[in-house]
Amino acid sequence: MTKKITDDAIAQAVRREVDKANSWQDGELADQQADALKLYFGEPFGNEKEGFSQVVTRDVLEAVEGIMPELMKIFTSGDNYVEFDPQGPEDVEAAEQATDYINYIFSRRVDGFSVLYNWMKDALLMKNGIVQVGWTEEERVQFHRFNELDDDELELLEDEDDISIVSKDQDEETGLWDVKVSRIDKIGKPFVELVPSEEFRIKERSANIQTAGFTARVRDRTVGEMIEDGFDEEDLEAAAVATRTDDNAVSDARFSTPREESGDAKATVTDFDKEIEVIEAYIDIFDPKDSRTKLYHVIQVGNKVLSKEEVQTVGFINLSPIMVPHKFTGISIADLVQDIQLIRSELYRNTLDNLALTNAGRYAVIEGQVNLQDLLDNKIGGIVRQKQQGAVQQLPTPQLGQATFPFLQELEKEKEDRVGVSKMTQGLDSNALTSNTAATAVNQVMSAAQQKILLIARVFAETGIKELFLQLHAQAKAHQDKTDVVRLRGKFVDVNPFDWSDRYDMTVTVGIGNGNKDQQLYHLNNITQLLQQIGNTKFGYLINATHVHSLAREHIKNSGYKNPDQFIGDPTEIQEPDPQPTPEMVEAQAAKIKAEADAQAQKATIGLKAQEFELKKGQQQLDAQNQQLEMAKFEWRKKVEAAELGLESQQGRPVGIGK
Repeated sequence: MTKKITDDAIAQAVRREVDKANSWQDGELADQQADALKLYFGEPFGNEKEGFSQVVTRDVLEAVEGIMPELMKIFTSGDNYVEFDPQGPEDVEAAEQATDYINYIFSRRVDGFSVLYNWMKDALLMKNGIVQVGWTEEERVQFHRFNELDDDELELLEDEDDISIVSKDQDEETGLWDVKVSRIDKIGKPFVELVPSEEFRIKERSANIQTAGFTARVRDRTVGEMIEDGFDEEDLEAAAVATRTDDNAVSDARFSTPREESGDAKATVTDFDKEIEVIEAYIDIFDPKDSRTKLYHVIQVGNKVLSKEEVQTVGFINLSPIMVPHKFTGISIADLVQDIQLIRSELYRNTLDNLALTNAGRYAVIEGQVNLQDLLDNKIGGIVRQKQQGAVQQLPTPQLGQATFPFLQELEKEKEDRVGVSKMTQGLDSNALTSNTAATAVNQVMSAAQQKILLIARVFAETGIKELFLQLHAQAKAHQDKTDVVRLRGKFVDVNPFDWSDRYDMTVTVGIGNGNKDQQLYHLNNITQLLQQIGNTKFGYLINATHVHSLAREHIKNSGYKNPDQFIGDPTEIQEPDPQPTPEMVEAQAAKIKAEADAQAQKATIGLKAQEFELKKGQQQLDAQNQQLEMAKFEWRKKVEAAELGLESQQGRPVGIGK
């Protein structure tokens, strides 16, 4: 017979797992984390004696703070923290938009720099750094005033669902209303919160968060905060469990310098300000109905489940600088140098005490033969009265400097070997900068030391930051149901995460890295020269505008500018102009134009001569015609004169034909 998973069964399972996790996480682990914090703050060890040196060296702080700048430069000096890989040729543009948008969300809306800084420092100091990822609805209240409204306009305002009347005053003379209203806009966005180690719970002997089967965050929240999140007031009152009043070693150590009280008795204005213990858990439960294990996200107070939801992944993400196989709790940088801080502090104390004894040592005196007050005053240039010579003798003080100083140097070297942080890697070793040490040797030492830091960066990238951005992508895709207009790559674009594809592949931009910009610029210059050489060979066709554009962008980004688009355009968006002619091309073009002009001139000359020939030919024809005409006239005249002579002879009188 199948059994249904009830809220009571879930509540009991969560409470049982929390109690088990409390038993070990509030024990030795909490003590180790508290000790790391105390050493980081340089607090006394508890074995100090009055009158003796109580100095504490800061080896834990120096190691952690020595690594942090390099880590932050590696992750934050580039344009993007991560890049999503396309799942096919048709997915390239969508992957680029997802990359730009999620990086924008992390940088601008969840304060990514602060998250990374505190998350990584928590891991370096406390063995594990935990963040929680989720989606929240943020309410923004806006107030507006409307003056001189009539009754109809007031009624329209009162009928608006998303507007609340804060106050309204009516003018007795005019009957008009002055109204103050409020509007609540709900804006959804992802959140990334750093989880204090004392609030985090995980099943004992777990290998990692995703396979643990149970993880939780146990913290104190006010009733009002829970009501704002949408929980019922009656459920909270019925199930409320008072906050824990027992001290926690980690939180006490965290607020010990300067001393801050625990504040167990907190002043409350109303019952809604009362704090209660809230458990937010992810727990695996086998569902016999579906014959599979389901992951539930549960929020409960006391033994009352306020909400439960089946989810795909745990919302907690872990960082650990040195992972231990098959074990969740890693090794911190503080763990590597704790013993060195204890030893160096003791050596410093003994050396300082030895110097103090050298300057103001102990004396042996013959009782009754020395004025003890003169001896105790110990003034510079003061006298000590004695009744007989030799009544005062200084007890010998062994000199520890010759033994302790070499040992302190060895401890410093041991610390550098363990964590990879040294004066040379930080650029503070004057000997490396001014001696005859070869530059290659210095670079080898720095590179070897940086390998430890780069390994930590790679572990953080692959085990934590990659998962963080995948979850941010999933949160945006699942909950961002409205178009978001953001400025990406210098342009305002519409982003609809709901239409994105599920993503499982991404590249975290660390490794070749953003660490040493000078080295990258050096290599980019070498690549530029190589491409120039290839371009002058028969294989120059292998280099196109896209390759040149990518190389130029990398140059600009490694020079420290976030937006290369303000310096160079995208060849896919700009029409390529006509190529500029070379001198040879100009000369050939001029020769061609001259040849064409000569040909046209010659053709014109030939045409002109042809026209002249035709003109002469026409003139000749005209002359011939004129001659024929004159001959015709002459023949006609001859005939007329002959006819006139004939008529005159017949008629005996002069005759003029045509006169």
